[in-house]
Amino acid sequence: MGAASRTPEQLLMRLRRVGGLFALFFTVLFASIHWILDEIRDTAAAPLSRTDLVARVGEAADRLNLALLVAAAALVPVFGLAFALVRRYVKRNHLQELADSSFRKSQFVAMATAEIRNPLNAIAGFADLLDGGAYGPLTGAQRGAVEEVRRGAAGLKTLLVDIVDQANVEAGRVALARSEFRIGDIMTDAARAVGALAERKGVTVALAGPVDARVTADRNRMRAVTVNLLVNAVHASPHGAVVECVADAAGDRVRVTVADHGAGVPAADLPHLFNEIRQVRSARAVREGLGLDLAVCRRLVELNGGTIRADNAPGSGARFTFTLPAAALPAAA
Repeated sequence: MGAASRTPEQLLMRLRRVGGLFALFFTVLFASIHWILDEIRDTAAAPLSRTDLVARVGEAADRLNLALLVAAAALVPVFGLAFALVRRYVKRNHLQELADSSFRKSQFVAMATAEIRNPLNAIAGFADLLDGGAYGPLTGAQRGAVEEVRRGAAGLKTLLVDIVDQANVEAGRVALARSEFRIGDIMTDAARAVGALAERKGVTVALAGPVDARVTADRNRMRAVTVNLLVNAVHASPHGAVVECVADAAGDRVRVTVADHGAGVPAADLPHLFNEIRQVRSARAVREGLGLDLAVCRRLVELNGGTIRADNAPGSGARFTFTLPAAALPAAA
């Protein structure tokens, strides 16, 4: 059985054995020291000449020093083994606590989103009834207010999906639905999803490249990743700027790059952007809503067989690029 597969109970048993070895070792050591000291005491009390007395005491002292030296040499591997076992035991318990915490969080997220979804469906349902005239005709202003209620309910539903999605990815429970599709499909859908935000910010989203290139991946997950990158880029760009979403096909990979013209990302933060442990605080504006964080984006892209990276564009702005496997070409007849 390997060290990684040992249970906490087995590691604890090994620690107890090491503790028994410590006890036995120190018992032998103290007995040896006691015997040598008794010998020194008896020698000092014997009627010997000064020369013989000094010689015998010196021999006993040499044996004492040798015993202590052997003890020190023997303790090194014993302490090393004990330290390794303690570290492994603590790490195993820590990982188990993290797993339990992640499971409890996932349960809470599932329960909370289910409880929120019910009244949210009721709000959307009553908005549809009002819009359909079930409670009488609506004025233009009332119809606009109902449309805002419907849009808000739809936004909250999307937010709930993002929350559940992120919790599932963090817990490692992601079921992919791979299919073949045009890369331009998710680019167009993502640009449409951030259209209202871009209009409020005075930013233009431009699509370019071979959008007919086909990839094999989970379309909904990759659309969510593209939306997140575009939302970040729109928030980071100044008024009147253009956010570019460009496709590029190269061999068996299709690449999508989202570039903004904002302040960019500090060089020291670039290596940590996709790290779920360290939170990066940069000059990039904080986005509205929740969405998927960059660590989750990285996981989703990698689960689909791709890669993702970030760098600063020459001049100004940041670029986020992810790749996906190109769809296999049909066999020649």
